[in-house]
Amino acid sequence: MKLSGKQVSGKATLYSYTVANKAFHPYYVDKIPYLIATVELVEQPGLMLQTNLVDVDEKDLKFDMELEVDFRPLGDSFLIPVFKPAGGAK
Repeated sequence: MKLSGKQVSGKATLYSYTVANKAFHPYYVDKIPYLIATVELVEQPGLMLQTNLVDVDEKDLKFDMELEVDFRPLGDSFLIPVFKPAGGAK
């Protein structure tokens, strides 16, 4: 099997999550607590990505909720993909 890159939609569903209470990188020091999640990309069942959840409170999370990608700066020259509720819903 040959692996290659492919553009995806940026849409996903929430598979699992946890709350982090310790910063493992200086970027997260002022973000504690923050949400770490496993999301399933809609393009392929079982295609998972470990990421952060943003713009949502833990109490509003539901497994299989629809999510969309966003990008946040990590320093001056690097962006990280994070996920938020689709359509800006909370």
